[in-house]
Amino acid sequence: MRMMFVIGHLGDYHVPRYEALRKLAERRGDEILLVEVFGRSGVYAFPQLTRDAFFDRAPARAVTLEPDNTDAGGRWASVAYKLSNAVRTWRPDVVVTLGYHTFYSLWLYAMRHTAGGYRLIYMSDSKLDDGSRYRFKERLKRAVVRRFDGALVAGERHRAYARTLGIPLERSRVGFDVIDVERFARLADNARASEAEARRRHALPARYVLCVSRFVARKNVDVVVDA
Repeated sequence: MRMMFVIGHLGDYHVPRYEALRKLAERRGDEILLVEVFGRSGVYAFPQLTRDAFFDRAPARAVTLEPDNTDAGGRWASVAYKLSNAVRTWRPDVVVTLGYHTFYSLWLYAMRHTAGGYRLIYMSDSKLDDGSRYRFKERLKRAVVRRFDGALVAGERHRAYARTLGIPLERSRVGFDVIDVERFARLADNARASEAEARRRHALPARYVLCVSRFVARKNVDVVVDA
């Protein structure tokens, strides 16, 4: 099977997700192509060291369509043209794309029947209680989402939400929000082996609260700090 993994920008925390998929594909004897739409992040100003290390290894079957532009938007005509070429050249059996509302996901949705009839799966961590839901908007979403072939989501509540958008439970799977467990276990072991040095280096008090999060406004890190 030939698979295409399409993402707006391969941020640091997306790398383990793609690597897990790539390793699984290799074990199954499948082929996979990574298509990164934008080479720069429009959200994170800090360096993406894990992403940089990934591309420094010159991975096989990986391409960035717009290396000098950000995922904040723009250059959609160029993205559509390059993405169409990638699909027609690779001729995937399955396309896995981030989200169902991004421009590139909608373009993949629109061209699927003129480019080999591939199966289209979206990845999402959205659930019903994420925010306010409006009936008209949800109906509009459902009109699009129910035509996807499946969903890879973050948890059971996310599967339940996907079902309201027209994806039956048998066509959704949990496994989107993965992390590199071995890496964190290794770092934790190293910290425990030299606890005094780790506390000194990071100026850790005897008792503290650890918050692991992305530094974006919607994660409400400031609320944790204030608390």
